[in-house]
Amino acid sequence: ANTPDANSYAVSEYALTLMLAMIRNIFELGKTGNKKFQTAHSLNELTVGIIGMGKVGSRLSLNLKALGAKRIVYFSKTRKPDIEKQGIEYMEMNNVLSQSDVVFLLVPKSTGNNFLDKKELALMKDNALLINIGAQSLVNKDALFEELKSGRLRSAQDGPIDERFDTLPLSI
Repeated sequence: ANTPDANSYAVSEYALTLMLAMIRNIFELGKTGNKKFQTAHSLNELTVGIIGMGKVGSRLSLNLKALGAKRIVYFSKTRKPDIEKQGIEYMEMNNVLSQSDVVFLLVPKSTGNNFLDKKELALMKDNALLINIGAQSLVNKDALFEELKSGRLRSAQDGPIDERFDTLPLSI
């Protein structure tokens, strides 16, 4: 059954939790990791990009704003004037990818396989974090694996991708 908006709060909170854990390197610190101390960026220093401004993206953008994100930018098929009134900037997808320290991918599976391919991933800033809450097929697995393996990008994704990703640090 289709239940629009039924879980958009939970999904946006989940996405936000993944981001905060990754920017603070929670998985590498303490008993679960191999580091004892690390200085990390704060949300108020980061530009956060959202690709897909549906119900989850809208809720997430307002949560990020409330938490003091330095800058929030988005790309969506349709512009969202109500969101833009909150100080959240619309821009083309390539600009979202190239200017953001964190990129949330929140588009439906129907957007198509390999929506983010090698070319789009190459646009992302060094050490940027990609959080995919949509279908795994939206991101080219081989291209993502190479970016993660090189250490240029970091990623968090909802659900397992395949075994080879288990060998990479900070990739969930």
